[in-house]
Amino acid sequence: MYRYDVITCLITALLLTGLPPVDAPAQSVVPPEGELQTTTADDLQPRAEGHRYNEFWTYHIFLEDDTQMYLSFTRANFGSFKSAVSGLRLSIINFDGEYFELAREYPQEYFTFSPDDNYRLQLRPDREIWFEGKLPDEQRIRVLTSKDGVEYDLDLQISNIVPGVRWGDGEFRYDGETIGMIMHIPYADIEGTIRLNDNEKAVRGSVYMDQTYQSTITPKVLTSGFRYIRHTPDEWEIGYLLIPRTQRETENIIGYSIGLRDEEVTMWQPQLLTIGEMSRFSNSGRVPSQLDAEFNPFYSVSVKRTQDLERVSFLGELSRFSRRIVRSYLGGEVVEYRGKAEINGQPGYFNYFMVE
Repeated sequence: MYRYDVITCLITALLLTGLPPVDAPAQSVVPPEGELQTTTADDLQPRAEGHRYNEFWTYHIFLEDDTQMYLSFTRANFGSFKSAVSGLRLSIINFDGEYFELAREYPQEYFTFSPDDNYRLQLRPDREIWFEGKLPDEQRIRVLTSKDGVEYDLDLQISNIVPGVRWGDGEFRYDGETIGMIMHIPYADIEGTIRLNDNEKAVRGSVYMDQTYQSTITPKVLTSGFRYIRHTPDEWEIGYLLIPRTQRETENIIGYSIGLRDEEVTMWQPQLLTIGEMSRFSNSGRVPSQLDAEFNPFYSVSVKRTQDLERVSFLGELSRFSRRIVRSYLGGEVVEYRGKAEINGQPGYFNYFMVE
């Protein structure tokens, strides 16, 4: 396993979630108003702003040779805690049986998003770390960098893109905060080349991408959340659900599910989420073995873990002093789990994070 930048570990830990104070009063999630909307390329633009914020453009890539990739472009402002930054996080699972992870971080002033330059989002002008393309026509992802003795060269083209969606304006409100969620690429084809040092392969598969943003970073907003993804050309389904307070059963949920049924895209609004019994994830950590969700209009989803693939502890590479600072700020350690699942009995994938 290759090391994250220390500062990136700090940032990712702070971005993902935090624990609410024990005596915090119960709050209710206020969902967006309106119906399912079709997005345009202009919706890719950065949304988060203010003294403190965070934002992610996240790709989940599933290749035909059973390689998986998780790729996030990020930006964040921590106010007095730390200067504003942008960054890249990349995991490559089962690339010829090997696992790779990479993180890059740059000062925020280098970050650009250029609608006039083919909607390119780039971390800094002199680095080949960017994506571009006018959705839903096409997109391209380019990463060329090296770290810890590994050279990463990714050139991936996205096509046959299902138009993106958002619920109303895409913004949920909880405890005075805004949490945005836009599903830019529910389903698309992806192909291109991946080269890690001297090992280069032509690849193809499917991809999902979303954008999430939060108006401020506070320890009381989220405690856990999960995505589930099931991809076939004729019938796909994606759910992205965030939980403000740790509860085994809750109606207080941020997010929604969308799916293709009979050639029509449908949105389901969450009504109840039930977290099943915890079981050991590979050799470390305990994760729900099953998640069940009920939606409006009437629909239910059961997500059962079937294969554990990746556990990422975002404090694992920090010094003892840095870990103590971040754990104090968060109230715990942020851990993300990824793997395969059965979604209503059909093969798919899960991505679960929690504070331990």
